[in-house]
Amino acid sequence: CAAFRRLILCDVRTRALVWNPLVRIYRPLKADRLPSPMLYQSLSSLQRLSWRPLSLEAPRSIAQHALAGRTGAASCRLEGVALVYGGTLNGNIGPLLGDLLRLAHDRINGLLSIRPAREQQRSREAHPGPRRGHTMTASSVGGSPVAVVLGGWGSDGEETMMPHLLSATPDGYEWSLPALSGALPTGRAFHSATETAPGRLVAYGGLGSGCCRDDLALLDLSSMEWTSLRIGGVPRCSYGRAGHCAVFVPHATGVLGGGMAEASSGGAEADAPGRLWGDALDSGADSQAGHLIFMSGASRSIVGDAHQPTVDAIEVGSDGSPLRWSAEPEWGDVSLPAVRTAACITLARHVVVWGGVGQDHTPEGAVRLLDVDRRSVRPASLLSTHDSIGGGEAVSSTGLHAPPPRAGAIFIQLGPEETILMFGSDHEDEEDMLTPYLLQLELP
Repeated sequence: CAAFRRLILCDVRTRALVWNPLVRIYRPLKADRLPSPMLYQSLSSLQRLSWRPLSLEAPRSIAQHALAGRTGAASCRLEGVALVYGGTLNGNIGPLLGDLLRLAHDRINGLLSIRPAREQQRSREAHPGPRRGHTMTASSVGGSPVAVVLGGWGSDGEETMMPHLLSATPDGYEWSLPALSGALPTGRAFHSATETAPGRLVAYGGLGSGCCRDDLALLDLSSMEWTSLRIGGVPRCSYGRAGHCAVFVPHATGVLGGGMAEASSGGAEADAPGRLWGDALDSGADSQAGHLIFMSGASRSIVGDAHQPTVDAIEVGSDGSPLRWSAEPEWGDVSLPAVRTAACITLARHVVVWGGVGQDHTPEGAVRLLDVDRRSVRPASLLSTHDSIGGGEAVSSTGLHAPPPRAGAIFIQLGPEETILMFGSDHEDEEDMLTPYLLQLELP
């Protein structure tokens, strides 16, 4: 143990191979943040998280009429800017929304500002229009960052899976509707669309025509082609999912391999965030094999609706193509609350899951951590706002400083160790849903 400690802390070459790749994955640490056993454990295990309420700054018209109780919205980061599009109000009764909002986080003052994003209206057909239950995924076309909006429910029912592309321009944001080829998936809402490699999105599940979808389709943005996928293996949730969570997590060995390759060139220094810092949020990282993971959600079959506690994983190749449903028995031992429309986000090599509503319409309020490498779930250890790292005691996720339970909320990732929770509805007092919360990994 002493020899290993000397290697990690003192030997420059060994530190570059072991420590720097870990730092690049989890957090761009400052130059004065030196390796230590406590810091390593915090990064690799997500020991302590904290909720912090933020002050909301928004035009009165937006705050009163477009934020409280918003559900079914979608968000992503486009060129470093957090964006939110669409959704609905009043417990899904309406109205449907087709607005594009831009978020900015003032870390020093604990302030979150929301403003309408400036849009270029050059093509009416290219605009997605009001909808809910759609997806908005950060990706790229020809190396240029784009946000891709797919599906959802509009005023006339299910929207098609035609991709509406959003690009940043010097004059604002511009929508475009590309020409497509291939087999367009049927229209649906509350599906998932996850990037598994640059410019490759995998769509799964959702609700359409009164049934729950169980199909997979791949959208290749480089060729603008949809491909219907048939993969091997059998999912545990055989009737499909809707309102589920989906994340792609690269294999740890692949990530470390990429980190080692760049360590010798100086790009992996602890005080240099490097390429992966931006790409983890805005797309464009090198392709890596990994797992596409689906959690919770609801299934609709001939025997009725059933909320799912199960987790399914698809093995994904290094080119981003789904290969097969994983048969690893460890995934079968993983169980999450049986809810739909929960919020989830990836922090380090964990998936943070919060909220959602159960089959009895009771909202969930606990934070759970899915450890991808250990194939296990545990409740998060949370600190209250006034706790210090040195002496604070953990509080439950339903404590004074935690957000009230709800469904239909979204996480907006700010960095590898922090995310903002917004929106959602409990179908009662929607004013309680206005306060945004920062969920942050606490480091020693």
